[in-house]
Amino acid sequence: DRYENPKEMFKFIRSIIPQEKLDTGLEWLDVGCATGEFLYYLKSSFPNDNYTGIDVSPSMINKAKSIMPNDTLICSDISADINVKHSQYDIVTCTGVLQIFDELEMPISQLLSYVKTGGFLIITGSVSSYDIDVVMKYRRVTNKGHDIWESGWNLFSKSTYEYYLAQHKRPLTIEWHDFEMPFAIHESSDPMRSWTLKIENNPHQLVNGASQLLDVKACFIEVAG
Repeated sequence: DRYENPKEMFKFIRSIIPQEKLDTGLEWLDVGCATGEFLYYLKSSFPNDNYTGIDVSPSMINKAKSIMPNDTLICSDISADINVKHSQYDIVTCTGVLQIFDELEMPISQLLSYVKTGGFLIITGSVSSYDIDVVMKYRRVTNKGHDIWESGWNLFSKSTYEYYLAQHKRPLTIEWHDFEMPFAIHESSDPMRSWTLKIENNPHQLVNGASQLLDVKACFIEVAG
């Protein structure tokens, strides 16, 4: 329920898109749109563009539809044959999703397939600062014992992203942008919801209950002709 209080990540993504292209009838696709908060933020700013969202959660898609009934919202996942045309979208965004995968080849290929020639793909999330990939599982310890092992915080290096992007048949231009949280976030009751701590080089370093220091970046990809 962040429709009227957009996340800093939403503002960050908007800031790295060429501003002259916005609100010109663009076709947007947000993969992993959850309850549609990012799409709502975009539509509030750029009502002349067109918006499609995909998420694997039926309850989240239903919530998104209740807020944005006139937009296209699809319950599916990136690995399925979803009901969208390839090379249809001017801008495709995917935020905090690729960390759930153990490999990047399939999701990156799928995301790129949705982008028009001359369009953009923006992938945001935690990225390894070194040439190291990490597949991570965690479980919660409660007074009733141990919960199941969960995933969703895998880390891939910039080199791994660039390797799989280089396999694409169309030429790409890649830029990396660092996200910096502009204010402190307090620890919540859920230790796997990230918060900030002050370290020597960063007053608002993101961290989670698995003791991961999170370096969040955007990979901005332009698909050339």
